[in-house]
Amino acid sequence: MNSNTLRLFAAPDERTAAVMLATARVAGAVELDFDQLDPENALPAWEALLAGRDMEAVTEAARPHVIALDEESGAAVFEVPQALVERVRNATPADIDQAVVGWVLGCAEAEEFLCMPEIAEQALGAIADLARAEATSGQRIYGRLS
Repeated sequence: MNSNTLRLFAAPDERTAAVMLATARVAGAVELDFDQLDPENALPAWEALLAGRDMEAVTEAARPHVIALDEESGAAVFEVPQALVERVRNATPADIDQAVVGWVLGCAEAEEFLCMPEIAEQALGAIADLARAEATSGQRIYGRLS
C-alpha cells in the first residue's frame, strides 16, 4: 500500500468508506502527503509506541484492514485500526510527541530513511482530530491512499 497521498476521513461503515475508492475528493477529509510511507508498517508502529509496547507485541488487529483496492491505479481504502484510534484519541500532545520521537529513532536503527517526523505528527494529529470529532457518532476512521 505505498502511495503519495493519504486522505483520512470518517464514515459510518465499510461500504460507505469503500465508495471513496472512486472519489478523488472526500468531504471532510484531511489530506496528507505520505511520501511513500507504508501505513501497513507505520500505523501499527505508532499504536505500539503510544501503548508503550514493542512492535513484536502488536497483533494483526493493529494493522490497517484494506476494504477496497483498485489494482490498476494502486489506490486503496483501509480502516485505521481501532486500537490506534483509541490510543490517539486519549493521547496528550506530549504522548504523541514521544511516539513520533520513538518512531524516528526506530527508523534510524532500522536504517529506514522515509520516517520523517512531520509525517507522523500530521497523521497522528489528523487521526486524533477525527477520532475526537467522531467519538460519539459511532463512525470509524478510514484512509484512502492514491
